[in-house]
Amino acid sequence: MTRPRRTSAVARGRPAARVVVSAAGRDVPPLPRLARLVCGLGLGLQVTVADHRHDAGDPRLAHGLRWQVTAVAPDAPLDPATVPLDRSLSEAVPNCLRHLAGTLHRSLPASPDFPIRGPQQPVPPAEPLDPTRQILDLAARHPGRPVAARLGRTGCRVHVPE
Repeated sequence: MTRPRRTSAVARGRPAARVVVSAAGRDVPPLPRLARLVCGLGLGLQVTVADHRHDAGDPRLAHGLRWQVTAVAPDAPLDPATVPLDRSLSEAVPNCLRHLAGTLHRSLPASPDFPIRGPQQPVPPAEPLDPTRQILDLAARHPGRPVAARLGRTGCRVHVPE
């Protein structure tokens, strides 16, 4: 069994020793690839962004951008009241993937009288364009309020706060 060592103790006793730490980022699929996967499973992808960059002077408020990416049933209403909590898109996408199996399970019909939705295309659709820039532009126009976009098979619906 190895015991944890403090970083300062790693190089002790070695002249000119240096500690090199490698911090590799997560392998996160881009938003268009996630949208293609989710839509191929018969679900929709809701992306919510809140721009808090104007709140930098107030320590009581959130700062920066907040994201939330969620797979939802295609007939679920667009929920703009969801407050995004993730600090980056690369943090929100793995959270979506982590909960994808549960969302897919909940979207299945409970009654055996209704068929299970499935991909209806013999060839997978082309990867959609990346909507990140447009969603960020909308969020910048409505600082502090969540802007939601629903990506689905039929296109994109956007909710902008009034």
